[in-house]
Parts: sequence; structure tokens; C-alpha cells
Amino acid sequence: MDQSSEVATIKEKQLPIKLGITNAALTKLEKKYSNIPNAETKDGYAAIVAAKRELTPLRTGVEAERKMQVASAVEHQKRVNSVANQIKARIVAIETPLYAAKQEVDERAARVKREAEEAEERRILAIESAVKDIQELTSGLLNADLSLLEERLAEANSIVISDAVYQEYVEPAAHHLEQVKAQLTNAVTKAKALAEQQKEIDARQKVLDEASEAQRIANEDAQRLMDNQLAEIERKQKEFDDREAEALRLEVEKAEEERLAIEQEEADKQRILDDKKNADELKARLPEDIKLQDYVKALSAVEPPELTDPMLCAIVRDIFISIADMTKTVYEKTQDIDNG
Repeated sequence: MDQSSEVATIKEKQLPIKLGITNAALTKLEKKYSNIPNAETKDGYAAIVAAKRELTPLRTGVEAERKMQVASAVEHQKRVNSVANQIKARIVAIETPLYAAKQEVDERAARVKREAEEAEERRILAIESAVKDIQELTSGLLNADLSLLEERLAEANSIVISDAVYQEYVEPAAHHLEQVKAQLTNAVTKAKALAEQQKEIDARQKVLDEASEAQRIANEDAQRLMDNQLAEIERKQKEFDDREAEALRLEVEKAEEERLAIEQEEADKQRILDDKKNADELKARLPEDIKLQDYVKALSAVEPPELTDPMLCAIVRDIFISIADMTKTVYEKTQDIDNG
């Protein structure tokens, strides 16, 4: 039997625990005291006391045995832990240099692997970058002019596909470069053709522009002559209109002066009639106004009585103020009589 099987067998073995009483004895006690006596009776009470005298020593004896065995087990555990720690320390002393040597080799191998992977990644990135440079030659050429296309084609022709740069991708890179050159050559050819066409178009457009400019100048000259003629006609028309307007203005002013003179004459006649009418009315009303003036003069000449009562004095004062106001109003209303 190997060591692992022996250890497993030892783990499966369990030592019996003896605490001063057997399972058979416990079974008998359970049956003996399964029916609880009536403690209210003398015999029942005595039976319970007798049972306590039998069970209590058994329980305390089990507890004492437990403490003793546990103390012994704890001491044994301490000795086992101490010995085990010493053994493990010796094993660790053996393992440490072995693991250190292995760890050094493992780390070196991991570093070499990592460096190789990084170098491979950089190599692939360098190849991809070189291929991308070829691809970029055909990008951004929409509506590109001839100079840019020729510059890109010259750059493509200067690229050398070598094993040192492209390595296992040398054939695909060479094939792709040829495609790029073909595309750029085709684009340059088309651009040159378009440039020639554009030159012809520009030449024809120049002739048209020159003819259009000559026509524009002729039209401007004709328009300028027409504008001058119209300006002369308008000037003469304005002189005629100004003369007509001035004559009309003088005629209107004369008619307005005549109208105002007639209106003034009518107004003067009406004012004379109104003045005569007002004078007749004043003369007809004169005796009455004189009577009213004499009346208010008489009221003004009245002397107030001598009073001592403050309330009566206030009443008299208000009366004389009212008389004064009435006298003033009468004189103002009848003043035009005196003037007349």
C-alpha cells in the first residue's frame, strides 16, 4: 500500500470515546424513567428524588471524564502541532532552493517567450505599416489634380519590395504594389487627357469671354449714349415743367389772394353787423345792469352788526364774503357796459 492509501485508511479510523457509561446503560435508564411519576403524590415525589440521586452522579461523572479527556487531547494537539511545525520547517528548507531554481528558469523562459512575442508583434506591425504605406498611395485621390497623381506614381515607382522588409508577405506586397502602380498610371493618363481637354475648353472659353467682353463694352457705350440722351430729354422736360409749374403757382396764388380778399370783405361786413347787434343788445340791457350795480353797491355799503357770539360772527363773515364775491361777479359781467 502506498503512502496516500495509508493516510486515507488512518483518516477513516476513529477511536471510541468512553465517558464512564455505555449506550446500553443509557437505553435502560431511558426506559426506566420514560414514565414521569406524579410529583403531587408521596410515592411519585420519592421516586423522582431517587431518580435524581441516580442520574446526577452519572451526569457529573460524564462531565468530569470529558474535561479530563479534553485536557489530554489539547495537550496532545499541542505536541502534534509542535512536531508538525518542525517537520514542515525542514521540508520548506528543502523546497525553497528547489522552487527558487525552478522559478528562475520559469521566469527566464517566460521572459524569452514574451520578448519573442513582442518582437514578432513589432515585425508584423512593421510589415503591415509598409503595406499600409502602399495602400495609402491610392487614398484621397478623388478629384485630385495631375501634379498630386504624378507625385504618388513617382513614390510608388520608388518603392522596392524586398525580403528583408516584407519577409513572408513579399509576394502579396509585390502584387499589391503592381496594382497600385497600374491604378495610379491609369489615373495619371486620364488626368492628362482631362487636362488637355480642359486646355481646349479654356481656350474656347477665352475666345467666348473676349467676345462677351467686347459685346459688354459695346452695350455699355450704347447704354451710356442712350442714358445721356434721356438725361437731356429729362432736363428739357424739367425746364418746361418748372416754367409751367411756376405759371400755375402764380395763377393759384392770385386766385387764392382774390378768394381771401372776398372772404375778408365778407368777414368785415359780418363783424360790423355783429358789432351793431351787440351794441343794440347792450343798450337795451343797460338800465337793468345799472340797477344791478346800484344794488350790489348798496349791499357793499352795509355795515356788519357788532356781535360777540363766535358762531354768529362766523355766519356774518361768510355772508359778507358771499356779498363780496357777488359784487365782483356783477362788476365783471357789466364791465362791457361801461366800456361801451
